[in-house]
Amino acid sequence: MQSKIARVASVLAILYGIPVPLAYKIVLVMMTDALDHQVQFNNDMLEYDINDKISDILGYGILLYYILSHGGLPKRYNTMLVATFVYRLVGQMLFHRTKDRRYLFIFPNIFLLLSLTLVALHSLPQGKHQFVAIGLVVVGKFVHEMYHHIPRQWIVSKIKENEHIQAGYD
Repeated sequence: MQSKIARVASVLAILYGIPVPLAYKIVLVMMTDALDHQVQFNNDMLEYDINDKISDILGYGILLYYILSHGGLPKRYNTMLVATFVYRLVGQMLFHRTKDRRYLFIFPNIFLLLSLTLVALHSLPQGKHQFVAIGLVVVGKFVHEMYHHIPRQWIVSKIKENEHIQAGYD
């Protein structure tokens, strides 16, 4: 529960308290995902996933509201953002109901990447600058995904290794 409160408070502080361009705010909101990684769930990855996804949807919902009310984006961009948010929300609801991680794969989180891309497209001059910005966004998202998933795979392997040792199979 504390990680959800910290994450929501961080997102609100970033969006309403830091005077930087919207694209930077989105990158900072992306980084708040690391707050959930600091919380221990007694080696229960399913419990972690459930709590993390609740924090995700709360943070992304706040970000969506902020973009719609303060972003100044064209209506077609806002429509795309709402659609991708709802798409991911459906996947998260199915995951919470079934505990089947495949729904998170079938309904990927493209909302954040699309948010950052559309804000960059809208705020930068036409031409080469937009191409560079989109390239940086894509590279940044890959780095974010590596940071998010590679340590997690390592943690899961260590938990399984520890269970194997505790069961006396070593």
